[in-house]
Amino acid sequence: MELERLRREKNYHSLIKATYEIWMGKVSWHKKGRMKKKLLQLELALFYLPQGKFAEAHCYTKFLVSDESEQAPSINLIHGLVLYQLWYADLPEEMQIKGLDVQTSLDAHGMSSVDLCQESDKGLDKILLPIHLKLLVEDPVQSVLLYRKLANENYREAVKHLHLALHSTPPLLAALLPLIQLLLLGDRVHEAIMELDYSCSVLDSALPFRLKARLLQCFHRDQITLISSCYQNALVRDPTCNYSMERLIKIHKSGNYSTLCLVEMLAMHLDAVDGKCGIWEELASCFLQLQRAMPSDYEDHVSTNVEAVKDISSCYRIPRIFIDGEAVDSWMIRCRWWASRHFCKRILLFEIQSGEQMLLQFKAACAAHLYGPNFEYVSAVVNSLQQQGNAEQISYLRLHIKNSLKLAENLLAS
Repeated sequence: MELERLRREKNYHSLIKATYEIWMGKVSWHKKGRMKKKLLQLELALFYLPQGKFAEAHCYTKFLVSDESEQAPSINLIHGLVLYQLWYADLPEEMQIKGLDVQTSLDAHGMSSVDLCQESDKGLDKILLPIHLKLLVEDPVQSVLLYRKLANENYREAVKHLHLALHSTPPLLAALLPLIQLLLLGDRVHEAIMELDYSCSVLDSALPFRLKARLLQCFHRDQITLISSCYQNALVRDPTCNYSMERLIKIHKSGNYSTLCLVEMLAMHLDAVDGKCGIWEELASCFLQLQRAMPSDYEDHVSTNVEAVKDISSCYRIPRIFIDGEAVDSWMIRCRWWASRHFCKRILLFEIQSGEQMLLQFKAACAAHLYGPNFEYVSAVVNSLQQQGNAEQISYLRLHIKNSLKLAENLLAS
């Protein structure tokens, strides 16, 4: 309450600084005064950071890192971020991206939202390369030279301390994105990829895989298998990530990612989220592709004569992706769970009342493949669309109903 009252004072920052200095003076006489003083210096630096007072924060963090034997990973992280902001603030104003601050670097490591990673038409996303360079298009060579000239002492020290924070025990995830940004801003792409390789091996996080995939798409576009593997690994670690899911869908549409793999990733994603309209559309499309591919799958089994007649018959009814290994149990559980998670009456009524016709259409198509054409959700959506007179949507849904996989029924029979 007292701090809130002080915030309205003109000399607010001076009062806070004076308060901390008095406090530090008092604790210096305590048995553990040195450690307590360092903690207070760290607190004061953190007080200045979100307010954009990087020079003031630097006055305290530089003392905290002066004793290398006592450097904590969190101190290296904060000092590295302070130096990063000091360096960035000295760039010509026309090169800076407004709104980039230390909070962006600290918060964006979640990066679960596509909004944080909007793809640039001219290369890297702004979240990875937060800079404006007019020369980039006009004269790429001059751009690279300009990048290298910008690497002053603050830049080098920022890279050093963020590197230490990332390579500490345990490694600090919050250091990853700002470190990658700095390396890319310094035209050190190879080092950035090496840091991401290291991070993928030591961090149980989706972020390094997403960043690595994005860099590979920009600088090694031909490594499509590795790129899709990175997005797949990211999705395994964070099934809620729309960004990774949409990237895999895009790669699939280009013909470089299998339908079988995409179905598994879509199902994993929908285990964790309600699912956007486009996600359900893609899953329905995959189900239809798999259903249409079954006759050729059956013929392959007959021609090779490597399975028993019973197994061939089973494969003819249902694609092998759903019955190989532990997939049967997994998909049976999923079918039972999704009936209440995604297709219950309460959700159906809400979606109808909300007028989400496209979502209803694609979800009903998926439900037809999962539970058959007579499933309550499917019938209700067909009736709703007929009342609306949506001939095109009804035609789409009937195509899926006609070619239904009847997954739940066939899993029980397999």
